[in-house]
Amino acid sequence: MEKYIIVTTLCKDKKVAETICDTLLDKHLVAGCQVSKVDSKYWWNGNLELAHEYKLEFRTVGSFYDLVRDEIASLHDYEVPEISAIEFRDANDEFIAWIDENTTESYEGEEEEESEYEEEDFGLI
Repeated sequence: MEKYIIVTTLCKDKKVAETICDTLLDKHLVAGCQVSKVDSKYWWNGNLELAHEYKLEFRTVGSFYDLVRDEIASLHDYEVPEISAIEFRDANDEFIAWIDENTTESYEGEEEEESEYEEEDFGLI
């Protein structure tokens, strides 16, 4: 039985976040992406850092995790990006069907297309 996951990463650059989101959607590796601007505090090289970042969350099937992770890593702007996943414990049938319709049955490794969205479409600062 297929597992369903939410894959998360954070980027410092808005264009990189948009590129990752568009690429994964264009390749049908994910059914959807949510992008939000967040403030983060973390340790890096012995220093406590404060950063404004873009958090990306993707809904997809568990069997695509390696493909999604590798695609994110190839496009990412961090030396050590967080690319993590959590499994859904439960979700409504219609939501699961939507993920299935937009990933598993659609992915054929098709070529990446130009994004139809402008920066303003994300509504982020």
